[in-house]
Amino acid sequence: MRAAVRTVVATLSVAALVACERVPVQSGVPERAANEILVVLDEAGIAARKERDTGAGAGARAQAWSVTVGASDAGHAFQVLSDHAMPRETPPGFADVLSGDSLIPTAAEERVRHRQALAGEIARTLESVRGVVEARVHLGLPEPVDLVTTADDAGPRPTASVLLQTATVAPPLPLDDVRRVVCGAVPGLEPAAVNVVFVAEPPPARPPTDGLVSIAGIRVAPSSVPGLRAMLGAALVAIVLLAAGLVATTLRRRLPRAPKELA
Repeated sequence: MRAAVRTVVATLSVAALVACERVPVQSGVPERAANEILVVLDEAGIAARKERDTGAGAGARAQAWSVTVGASDAGHAFQVLSDHAMPRETPPGFADVLSGDSLIPTAAEERVRHRQALAGEIARTLESVRGVVEARVHLGLPEPVDLVTTADDAGPRPTASVLLQTATVAPPLPLDDVRRVVCGAVPGLEPAAVNVVFVAEPPPARPPTDGLVSIAGIRVAPSSVPGLRAMLGAALVAIVLLAAGLVATTLRRRLPRAPKELA
């Protein structure tokens, strides 16, 4: 009987641990991206937790974070992140592009890397605006001319193309503001030479929720889910132990007692 009780307790303990298991839905992301993921999951009624990425090495990766959810919420969390196109891919900036391995880069390589880094920095600035999901910037910078040119023969002028994917139908910032941002970063670029395209891709509409999640028929806030699961697991273990003790006591009373030996 005791062996059966120990087996039941061990099984329930394992079940409680599985119920509290955390599953990473994103790892190796910057803290800002992790915070954005937490906000989106919380709005969807999913209890998420931000943790430092222990697998990150030295340098920039040391600042990486992971976002975990309960095992039962993993599928829903992946769907929500896919609907919101998260996490967003960070465009490479000067620190990323100019940290190449080439010891003596050519002039052409330097120009290409500088153009790529400049486009990445502009895209990062545009993505910092609330409502901009993703920004792509393409710069057409003419080759430098060593000869002195006149005003009538100024040569090719710089151009730019910007593609903004937004989460709302209405643009999150005016067209002229986008052009000012790009022209301010590229010398000699005129606003008329900046082509901007807005693509509205709002996340799929889902039924409104009250922000609560259901655990065993009990609706609680996402932050209270771990504590509720622990309490339910402890209560279940206590009920099983009491039931096992009652069964053992009943069986012991029903067993026939051995007759006492006469002296």
